[in-house]
This record gives sequence, C-alpha cells and structure tokens, in this order.
Amino acid sequence: MYSLVYYNNYKNNKIKIDQLVIKNSTDLICTLCFEEIMTNEKYNYDIDIYTHTCNCRPNIHIICFKQCIKKRGGCIICNAKIYSKNEYYDTCNYCLLFITKYLILLCFSCIILIFINELSHNQ
Repeated sequence: MYSLVYYNNYKNNKIKIDQLVIKNSTDLICTLCFEEIMTNEKYNYDIDIYTHTCNCRPNIHIICFKQCIKKRGGCIICNAKIYSKNEYYDTCNYCLLFITKYLILLCFSCIILIFINELSHNQ
C-alpha cells in the first residue's frame, strides 16, 4: 500500500508523491485502498455491468469495487443501491408485470360493475 505523504529524504531516496512517476499511471488514488490506480485497473462506470442509482463516481480499482459490491451492495460514498444490469432489468420487468396484472383486474372489475349496473337499470 502506498503512503499518501512522501518526504524528501535523500538518504532513503524518498520523494514527494507529486514527483512520483510510474509507467501506465493515471495519477489517481483508489478511494477504498488508497493505492495508485493503473490505467487498466480503473473501474469504468459507463461500460461495466452495474447500474448506479447515485451520481457518486469515486476513483476505484475494478477489484476493490467488486469486493465492495459483494460486501455492501451499495455505493462506498452514499450507500445508494447498485444493481447488476440483469438484476435491475429483472426488477423492472417484475414491476411492470405486477402493475399490468392489477390494471387488468381493475378493468375487469369495472366491466363487471358496469354490467351489473346496466342489469339493475333494465329491471
């Protein structure tokens, strides 16, 4: 794990973090583990298989993000729910089917009430 503060110490060859140059570095620090994020290790919010319900976009490793999802199931900053796209679409489909079922039941009930009302007026 990298330390967040480096001191100029010429005996131990330590330098400030802003002078530290690492190949393939994105100059970003992971919000969860505080280690530097390389270009191929950064979690991409737009392409990945998860749907975020918040606007938080912390810099994080892919591995750290997946471990966090397994443990918490939500955003590491605001704890908003994060769905896998399959889970999110299944939930949406379930809600649509649930609403459709009750709309059909409501329409059928209205038709029966109208029919009963017409029968009572005819007699």
